Amino acid sequence: MASRILNDELPDVASQIARRQVAEREAEVAAEVRRLMKGAQAVFRRCGTKESPRVADILAEVGMSNDAFYRHFKSKDELVGAIIEDGTRRLCAALGARMAAADSPQEQVALLVRSIIGIVVDPTASENLRVLTWNAARTADDSTRRLVARSSLAQLLVQPVRDLGSTDPERDAFAVCDNALGRLEHFMWRRESPTSDDIEHVVNFCLRAISPAAPHTKAH
Repeated sequence: MASRILNDELPDVASQIARRQVAEREAEVAAEVRRLMKGAQAVFRRCGTKESPRVADILAEVGMSNDAFYRHFKSKDELVGAIIEDGTRRLCAALGARMAAADSPQEQVALLVRSIIGIVVDPTASENLRVLTWNAARTADDSTRRLVARSSLAQLLVQPVRDLGSTDPERDAFAVCDNALGRLEHFMWRRESPTSDDIEHVVNFCLRAISPAAPHTKAH
């Protein structure tokens, strides 16, 4: 009986050991990927918008080998895509949490628009976004990636836009995002910082487009 109990328990112990090893390996892989992503961003910033860095430049930055790089990414394009996807997810998560705490659908829309255009108010954030966008434009699937990013942001707006009385909330949500992102790119590429009035002009334009009777917001 004791032998039978012991034999029954062995698979559980083996499974625990296997899970622990998998978890340890997963943590190692994640750490390597983060190093590559962080190193790539540092190299992008140094090169600016005049020179597209090589994989070798990124590996020299982080002190890793070609084998290490290609264990995780098929190409530099894939690395750039991972950086953009990570940034998009973080932005959407942060905006979603803040919008959930807003007092009204009007404020939810205003918050998203202000947050998107407001990225370029910070010179460091604006430069980081500019060089990443410049490098992304040189990848094979940049247009697809941009659509995915816009779709993720637009989804945050569908319900508040519907609550404001839109008869076509999905398309109106995309229109708001396109407007905010367009103004973001305008200021980013011109290397200008939008004023509070600049941002509130876009906020009020979007709110009027969704609901003509929406009251104006004031600059924060």
